[in-house]
Amino acid sequence: MGCQRIIKVNTLFEQEAWELFLKKLGRDELHPEVEEICKKMVKRSGGLPLALVTLAGSMRGVTDIHEWRDASEELKESCMGRADMENEVLPILLYSYDRLRDPKLQRCFLYCSLYPEDYPIRREELIENFILEELMDRRLSRRAENDQGHAILNQLERACLLERVLWDGSIKMHDLIRDMALGITKHNRRYMVKAGLYLREIPDVQEWTEDLDKISLMKNSIEEISIGMSPNCHRLSTLILSENPLKSIPDCFFTQMRGLRTLNLSHTSIQYLPHSISDLENLRTLLLRYCFSLKSVPTLEKLRLLTRLDLSHTGIEELPDGVESLTNLKVLDLVGTSLSMIPTGVLHSLSLLQQLRLPIHIGVPIEEVLALKHLEDFCGSVNSVSDLNRLITFLQSMMRPSFYSIFLISKFCGYTSVERSRCKLVGFDQRVSWIPL
Repeated sequence: MGCQRIIKVNTLFEQEAWELFLKKLGRDELHPEVEEICKKMVKRSGGLPLALVTLAGSMRGVTDIHEWRDASEELKESCMGRADMENEVLPILLYSYDRLRDPKLQRCFLYCSLYPEDYPIRREELIENFILEELMDRRLSRRAENDQGHAILNQLERACLLERVLWDGSIKMHDLIRDMALGITKHNRRYMVKAGLYLREIPDVQEWTEDLDKISLMKNSIEEISIGMSPNCHRLSTLILSENPLKSIPDCFFTQMRGLRTLNLSHTSIQYLPHSISDLENLRTLLLRYCFSLKSVPTLEKLRLLTRLDLSHTGIEELPDGVESLTNLKVLDLVGTSLSMIPTGVLHSLSLLQQLRLPIHIGVPIEEVLALKHLEDFCGSVNSVSDLNRLITFLQSMMRPSFYSIFLISKFCGYTSVERSRCKLVGFDQRVSWIPL
């Protein structure tokens, strides 16, 4: 805030701590034995507001006295032998993490630590990553998976392990909670997180240990990767290099990462991709959005397990070779590219597509789109009113909660343009409405 004076904020007095705890617990009246346990918990929190809020959030909704007594005993054991303030609060936060019980919730919570400190995370982006990383239970539709993701984030918010950024609805981790999460991942040595640290160089190869599962180097100042660098990370599943001014990657860099499932190079200055990407046969997600300098992508023919390919807002002018071989692809995003056409037969081979977003300046091959029986999210243009009517009829027949944005291309004055009066077709349960903008 740019304050001229630094004011020390003391811990809360006992009565203030008690009132804060009750407020976050959401209870006005307590059973005498529960009240006694709560007062012990408040005392053990040492007047630290974050500890009080987190602890009360983890117990919200608990009514059984046996569960209260068990929780009190667990907390007592977790706090034994801790002296300074940081070591007093961290066991309480860790206790709240342990109380999640559900491994799915714990996995999703730890994933949030891959983002930089104080970084506002868009809920939609986070839920998409939960889906792609297979951190949640599988559902039959994208709508159901999104609902599950929102439910998980709501539970983590209620437990005070995540907090909402009020101005836009994004969420973030409190610094101390993120430290606790990183401590958990560091203990099992499966995460390397150096996000938002203003690094100018990639970490030394010695830090890329063989047991690593996820690496996040997002939002740094890394411009290049040393020629000849080839980390031995056979178990690595996720690599995030997004939001770096990275221009190139040596071809040998991925040769010992054959287990890689998610590669995020979004918002980089990458000009070309190494050919070794073509051999990442276990890759499920390839994110290259907003790589404006990227003009081409190596063949994707071997990446038959790929489920999401995001090339939106890149400089590519042709589809990469081998896209028609990606028969497991569920998400294809090409919005904002300079593609001149979609080759005949490509969409027909991608029969599992759930989300398809195409540049609005080219008309879709209507027959191939009408064959996509799993389509739930579509953005693209049609060449004629006849195609528009056929597409609307098809979408209405799906009877699936979905979102579509359709543009009609018209020809006049000797050239083709996209009419300003675009339309959206919004499906909800079995009701479909046509909304002109």
